[in-house]
Amino acid sequence: MQFAFTYRLTALLLLVCVSAAALGQAPGAGDAVDRQEWEELRKRFNEPRAVNLLTGGMWTVTHAYESKQEVDEVLKPLLVLFNSFEKQDPALLDGVGGVRGFKERMAAFLNSHDDTVAGFAATMLGITGDKRYVPSIALLLEKKDPPEEDGKFHHAVTSRARAAAALSRLGAREYVPRFVRMLRSSNRYDRSGAAIALGELRAKEHAKDVAALLFNEEFSYGDDSPIYALSEMGVLEEYAGELAGMLRSEFKRETVEAAAYALASIGARQYAKDVALLLNDKFRRGDAAKALAVMGAVEYKGRIARLLDVNDSLDRSDALLALGILNAREYAPRIAGFLKDPSSVSNYAAVALVLMGEVRYARRCVPLVERAYNANIYLGADEFHPLVEGQLVKHRKRFAESFLRMKARLSR
Repeated sequence: MQFAFTYRLTALLLLVCVSAAALGQAPGAGDAVDRQEWEELRKRFNEPRAVNLLTGGMWTVTHAYESKQEVDEVLKPLLVLFNSFEKQDPALLDGVGGVRGFKERMAAFLNSHDDTVAGFAATMLGITGDKRYVPSIALLLEKKDPPEEDGKFHHAVTSRARAAAALSRLGAREYVPRFVRMLRSSNRYDRSGAAIALGELRAKEHAKDVAALLFNEEFSYGDDSPIYALSEMGVLEEYAGELAGMLRSEFKRETVEAAAYALASIGARQYAKDVALLLNDKFRRGDAAKALAVMGAVEYKGRIARLLDVNDSLDRSDALLALGILNAREYAPRIAGFLKDPSSVSNYAAVALVLMGEVRYARRCVPLVERAYNANIYLGADEFHPLVEGQLVKHRKRFAESFLRMKARLSR
């Protein structure tokens, strides 16, 4: 699925009730905005990786803030920027002093007393790609934990992690030693941010340190950042056995799902049996089915098809997608029965049949998936997992070609 940046950000900004009417004119308003610089900024904010950072940062700043006023203030220039992107008008950014004014406003919030606001500002500056802010962002790495008598706990500090991720976006490799030390922090956000940063910087010489987080019982919580990092470093194959071992973890749900998709992303069919064990877990069976499908584990088509009988529409939808990816045409008649389902399951049934090239169902499938096809939002990474984005490309191509054949058949 393509990232609908403007719509997602609109919803998030509305959530915290920041309105354009509340925005004042900044010093320097009316200055001309460099179109090329603005275009580069828009491009950077729409990159999938940037959107992930932005949405994660937005969740934190709107759920874990200490000062509502500070949150409102840091979001004001972002709303102006968003508005200029949505209306494709660089001049609208004049209200905050142009591109440079936007960055300077964000830089000012690095000194916020609200830790989440400071971390959010670091994230925004990291996305801009402006290396001039590296020293200012790096100061957050030295931020001290609040004293316990204040009623705060050290794990509440998130700005160090946000700063690490921002610095990696800016290519600041000189901080790699600092990130490695953060992997040993008692603060889980530090460890996660450091892993992400080392992955972004492709610091595979520290892959072993990152992988160690997966099995460190002292840090036994669900976190998939080490797996993302290993993927970015290009060393998943070296740790495939460890990833398969993670699948047996009872409590680390996010880590288990990421491990399954990571194995699928490298086509590690020798571990398909380990992923297939998750088909017995009602909380993980849908992702297990899709991971097996991306892996090409056709021997599990029958097991996956059993999920069509479960009383959970999400699992049925996952099973339909998986069977479509696996081109399990022997189940086409059964899948066609779901085209009449009043829920969204019908759409997934149509997608599966299109993937299979089942033109006999064209008249029923085309109307169900045409809108998704035209908007280019089918077989999205969010329906599977970002780790298998690369593997989904060929299936999207197959879907598009099959859909066009179906549509041509209807026009005869």
